[in-house]
Amino acid sequence: MDRLVADICRWFDLYVEAFLGHGPYVEANIRCKQVHCHRAALMVRLGRQLGLEVGLIPVARLAGLLHDVGRFEQFASYRTFMDAHSINHGRLGVEVLRRYGVLSRLDRHASHTILTAVRYHNWPPDTHRPIRTGLPYHPYGQGL
Repeated sequence: MDRLVADICRWFDLYVEAFLGHGPYVEANIRCKQVHCHRAALMVRLGRQLGLEVGLIPVARLAGLLHDVGRFEQFASYRTFMDAHSINHGRLGVEVLRRYGVLSRLDRHASHTILTAVRYHNWPPDTHRPIRTGLPYHPYGQGL
């Protein structure tokens, strides 16, 4: 699984590189989101502290890395990160991951968990209908 995670991390950075070269304004915004995604992937340390099952740690790392993958096409097309003024970046992120087959080598459960996290991470919490991601529920994780 470590090799697969490393391959997906490399894909992510190559994917992001394709959005560079359009001036300092674009580059600054794209790099900012790239760094943000890598930092979100590092939040897996918090998962360990909260007792996240060892087998879910790589899945949580990838969900953190890929949660904003839709932001890059969003910014390239609309020059904004505001969904209300452009497109839902969670939904777009799922489209990107499917288009490139990024998760095709993962088992179905891991792929579903990551796609669900990407799709819904920017939605306000609905306490009446919890989203099934495969990751344990934690009340402080809502809306992150």
